[in-house]
Amino acid sequence: MPRKNIEVEFKYQILDEKQLKDFIKNLKFIERKREIDVYFDTPNGDLYKKSIFIRIRNGKSLDFKYSPAAILYGKKGEIKKSEHFKDYSFPLPLSLKNLKQKIIS
Repeated sequence: MPRKNIEVEFKYQILDEKQLKDFIKNLKFIERKREIDVYFDTPNGDLYKKSIFIRIRNGKSLDFKYSPAAILYGKKGEIKKSEHFKDYSFPLPLSLKNLKQKIIS
């Protein structure tokens, strides 16, 4: 079974820098990554408003990410914070074989 990466992202405002330093002092550095993402949308941000994200990551993959609930039930503002997103990633350059495998499976 192929391994699937799960990306979890947290964003917080740092209110106490000392507390943060105390928290991270016992953590181990694993690796540094630099991602270059190019996002696509309409000039008015219509895809973003519907929680649809299209990007090219590092020039190597074309990624689609969306919230089924947002598409079915309306605007982004109505989505709960815990909303689940579906995503599809296609290696570049695109091939019909890869598209069919990802969409059908």
